[in-house]
Amino acid sequence: MAHRIELGARRRVPISGVAEHRRGAAASEARGGLLALLRRIGLLLMRQPRGFAWVPACLWMGLIWYVSSLSTPLGSDPHETLAFFANLAHPFEFGVLTLLLLPTARRFQGWIQFDRETLGGRVFLILTYAGVDEFHQSFVLGRHSSTLDWLADAMGMYCTLKVAAYISDPEATSAGVVIRCLYGVFLCCIAASFTFLDV
Repeated sequence: MAHRIELGARRRVPISGVAEHRRGAAASEARGGLLALLRRIGLLLMRQPRGFAWVPACLWMGLIWYVSSLSTPLGSDPHETLAFFANLAHPFEFGVLTLLLLPTARRFQGWIQFDRETLGGRVFLILTYAGVDEFHQSFVLGRHSSTLDWLADAMGMYCTLKVAAYISDPEATSAGVVIRCLYGVFLCCIAASFTFLDV
């Protein structure tokens, strides 16, 4: 659930719109840090009408499909380090897709509600598209389909949602954002490492 960003709040209260979020972002920006930056990005994304927000999301999905269509983009026998960073692209691609799909969700006075009812359809869409993308790769020369690749995609989505929900918390701090981002990177690296297994 989204929350009002308000300094000194003793308890969480539901956010009542972009205006309140903007005031909270301005207050956090006065302190600087990663939290202020991410809240500003959130406000920029929320300026898009819901219908238009599908355009960049669909373009990104098209880019994912195109990259998946490339036959052995790293060559037939890539170095393990290069292959690891290529596998790390899985959570990155679908983390960005998650971020781009957030503004398409139903809003309450202009801001996203971080609940199952609001975001469940987007989560289903992302996981389904990740599965379709993996199936598509099974027909591309030099590529293969992997359940672990799909898991890495899902991890990118999960970490993005956790950070996005946290920055709407009135008690969020830049240190808390950094910790969650580092934890997310760690989980994505683990997921990227698992993709080396033949599953």
